[in-house]
Parts: sequence; structure tokens; C-alpha cells
Amino acid sequence: MAYTPINWDELTPINPANLNKMDNAIDSNDSEISENDSDIATLDNRVDGNDSEINQIDSNHDGIVDNADSLNGKHWVTIASGSKSQTGFYSVNLKSVGSHHHYNISVYCNNHRIGYSIPFSNADAYTYAYIETNYYNNGYDALRVYTPESLTTHYEVWSWE
Repeated sequence: MAYTPINWDELTPINPANLNKMDNAIDSNDSEISENDSDIATLDNRVDGNDSEINQIDSNHDGIVDNADSLNGKHWVTIASGSKSQTGFYSVNLKSVGSHHHYNISVYCNNHRIGYSIPFSNADAYTYAYIETNYYNNGYDALRVYTPESLTTHYEVWSWE
């Protein structure tokens, strides 16, 4: 909407030109409001149509999302969590080998960068974490964490099958 202010003051004449200018601005606003009403009605219909989807997310209406531990239709469970302060490598046994496991890991250190793969250079320069399958042929997958100095790392591992 293009708006041109009339800039009325106590000396502005009330004449046909100024009244027409005001009338045109009001008409323009009315038509824009009508267009917005149509857009709002469309959005209302879209929101109303999503009620069934929202109810599926919170089916018992307790304000908590059902299956909050579900991601992409998979049920993720925490299989390992904790903290460790150590220099060098440490391992945390996860699931036994034998089938394909899906893992999601989070490792945090408040004063060091974390890499999520085995580094190819500068191996001792930063902390890194990765999953190793059948760690040292012990029959288990393992979370492997390396720290170049005595740093406390916090870890959590989730899995689904």
C-alpha cells in the first residue's frame, strides 16, 4: 500500500482535493485489510487441519510430547553415559557385536575441542571420540575417547536397532 500523508494541521483547508485524498487512503487500507483477512482465513484453516497431527504428538494432552526419545520413527535409548578424567585413551563398552547397531554419541569437554573421528595428523593436539566395532576383538563395540592431557570429558551414547 502506498501511503502519502496529507500532513493535516490546523491550517489545512477542508476541500474536495484533501477529502478525496483521505477517502482514497481509507479505501486502499480497506482493500488491503480484506486481502489480509483472506490470508488469515487460509492460515486458520491450515492450523485447524493440523490439530490431528498435534494431537498425535501429544495424544494425552499433558503438554509433554509423546515418544520424545523418538527420532525419525526410531526409539533411541541411552546405553552409556558418564564422565572420566584421564590422559590418553579410555574405552566404554557398548553393545555386543553380531548385528548392525546404530549409535549417536555426544562427548563434551569444557576446555577442549572435540573431534568425532580418528585424526590423521596432530593426533595429540586435541580430544577426539569415535565408535570402534568389536574393540580389540572383545566382542563389544566401544566408545573410544582420547585426551592429550588430564581433561574431564562427559559422554552419552544412544542406540536403536
